Amino acid sequence: IHGPAAVELTVPESAPPGTYHLPVELEYSYTAVVAYERRDLDAEPEYEERTVTSRVRIPIVVEERARFRVVGVDTDAQVGGAGTMTVSVRNVGSALAREASVELTSANDDLTFGGAASAASFVGEWRPGETKTATFPVAVVDDAELRDYTVTGRVSYTDTDGLARSSNEFRSSVRPLAEQAFSLSAVESTLRVDHEGRVTGTVTNQGPLPITDAVVVFRPVSPNFDAGETEFALPDLAPGESAPFAFDVDVSSAADPGARQLRFVVDYEDADGDARTSDPLTARIG
Repeated sequence: IHGPAAVELTVPESAPPGTYHLPVELEYSYTAVVAYERRDLDAEPEYEERTVTSRVRIPIVVEERARFRVVGVDTDAQVGGAGTMTVSVRNVGSALAREASVELTSANDDLTFGGAASAASFVGEWRPGETKTATFPVAVVDDAELRDYTVTGRVSYTDTDGLARSSNEFRSSVRPLAEQAFSLSAVESTLRVDHEGRVTGTVTNQGPLPITDAVVVFRPVSPNFDAGETEFALPDLAPGESAPFAFDVDVSSAADPGARQLRFVVDYEDADGDARTSDPLTARIG
C-alpha cells in the first residue's frame, strides 16, 4: 500500500469558497488467484491478475481567504531623480485582511526605494473587493535606461482567526519618466573684443514635467569672457513653454575675434523640491 498521493491544484481567483468534489479515476491491479501444481513441487505457480478501474469523488475545500492582485503601478520619478511610486492592489479574495502591509522589491539596482531594494507600506484593514493604494519613495540612477523595471511584492496581514498570513508573490512593472530636458533657440550676441556686449536667447522646457524656481546659468568657457551676473531667473515653465534670457558680458582685449561656443545650464527644482541641474546647453555665436 502506498500513499498519500500529492496532486497540485490551481483554484481560479473567481471561485467562491466552499466544498467542491473532484472526480478521480483510480486504476489498480491485483493478483486474484495463485494456482500450484500439487504433483510437481518444482513447477512454477500460475498467477491470475486482474485490473480494476474505479471512479470516486474527492471533496476539496476552498477556504475563505484574502487574495490580492495588482491593478495599477505609477511613478513620477525621473531618470536621475527621486519621487514616489504608487501601487494599487485589490483584495480579490473572500475574507477580510487586518493589519495589512504591502511589501515591494525592485529587481534592478537602477531603481530603488530610497536606496534600498525593498520597502513596505502599512495599509491597515482590507475588505474583500476593496482596492488600496500604497505609496513608496523611489529613486532612479542617472544612467538608468528609460524602460520598464520589474517589481515584485506580497501582502502580509492577519486573517480573521488572528493568524499571520502572507500572500503569494505578485509581479508588475513600472517605467520612470524621462530625464528633464531643455533646448536653446534664437541665441544672439553683440559681443566684440575689448567691449561689453549682450547675449540673448530663449530656453524651452522640453518636459516631461513642469519646473519651478529655475535660472539659466551662463558658464563661460573662456577666461576672456566676464559676465557680471551669471544667473538669469526664469518663470515657472510647463512642458513646451519658453522664456527669454539675457546676459551682459565683457570681452577682454586679449580675446581673438571669431566664432565662439557658449555654454549654459538650467538650475531648477523638481516635483519634490530637490535642486537639479540640466545637461549642458551650447550655442555658437560670431
